[in-house]
Amino acid sequence: LVAALRDGGRVGIRADVVTMAEELLSPYDGFPRDYFQERLADFHSQLSTSSDAPPIDGFCFPGYQAACLVRVLHMEATVTAIRAAGDRDEADKYESMIETNSQYCSSLFGKEAALDFLSSTGW
Repeated sequence: LVAALRDGGRVGIRADVVTMAEELLSPYDGFPRDYFQERLADFHSQLSTSSDAPPIDGFCFPGYQAACLVRVLHMEATVTAIRAAGDRDEADKYESMIETNSQYCSSLFGKEAALDFLSSTGW
């Protein structure tokens, strides 16, 4: 989706969705990576046991994933607008934040997580 935005595509994100995503993410911004890896393991465990029980601490891993995606897409839309306005320095600052957030999300939620889940199940 970020690549589509960079190629001139448009992904509309309502302001209230961005606000909700930031409200969900901001309390977790300083948490260590291990916290999210533990929650990912809990989520995979729930999937493999078909448990309907909510997580003990109320953390919703798919909701966190969705909020991370909204954050990255919103940042990309922002940098696209800033670049169009001609402020290259400000755009470069956002590019760095997008890169950091995108890499974090892909490492935590991407191929490695999927392979870990698949290797721990009978699928």
